[in-house]
Amino acid sequence: MNSDGLTFKASLRQSLVRRARGHAIGVAILLSMNCNSVVAHPVLDQAVGTAGSYFKAVLRVGHGCNGSPTRQIVIQIPKGFQGAKPQPKHGWKLLIRKAQLDEPYTSHGKVIRDDVVELSWEALAPEYHLQDGHFDEFSFTSRLPTHAGTQWIKVIQRCETDETHWIEVPERGGSTKGLRTPAAKLELRPQSPSVHAH
Repeated sequence: MNSDGLTFKASLRQSLVRRARGHAIGVAILLSMNCNSVVAHPVLDQAVGTAGSYFKAVLRVGHGCNGSPTRQIVIQIPKGFQGAKPQPKHGWKLLIRKAQLDEPYTSHGKVIRDDVVELSWEALAPEYHLQDGHFDEFSFTSRLPTHAGTQWIKVIQRCETDETHWIEVPERGGSTKGLRTPAAKLELRPQSPSVHAH
C-alpha cells in the first residue's frame, strides 16, 4: 500500500476516535443533567404515606438559589392535612400561619374550625443561612387526608439574593418530567381496613 493510502486510513481512524469521544462526552453531560434535575428540587425523604394516618414529612433542601445561600423556607400545607406541627431548628425562627377551614373537622372530641396552612423557617442571622454547597432538612407532622392519591407540597425558598417558588404540579398524573420548579410529591396509599390511625 502506498503512502497516500496509509495517510487516508490514519486520518479516518483519528476522525472516528474523535467522533466516539465526542459522543461519550455528550452522553456523560446528558446523564449529569438528568441526575441534577432529579435532585435539584426539594424532595421528601419519604415520598409515600398511608391515607388517614399521622405522618412525619421531612423535606430535603439540597442547594440554594443559583448559588445564593438559603435564608428562609416556607411550606404550604395542602388542603386536607390536619394539625400540622413543625419541628424547630436551632438558629431558625418558626412562623405558623392558620386560616379558617371551609369544612371543620373533629379531633379528640373538639371541633377544629381553623388549622395550619403554612409553616416558615427563617434564619435568625447570616451565620445560620443554609449554604449552597450544603443540604438540610425541614420537618413537620400532620394527619394525612383520608383519600389515597397524589398530594403536592408547595415550597418557597428564599435566599440572600434570589428566591425560587417550587410550586409547579403536572396537569395530570404524577410525573414531574418537564417541570422546571416542581412541588414536592407525596403519594398516599389506601389504608388497610384493619389499621386505625392514632
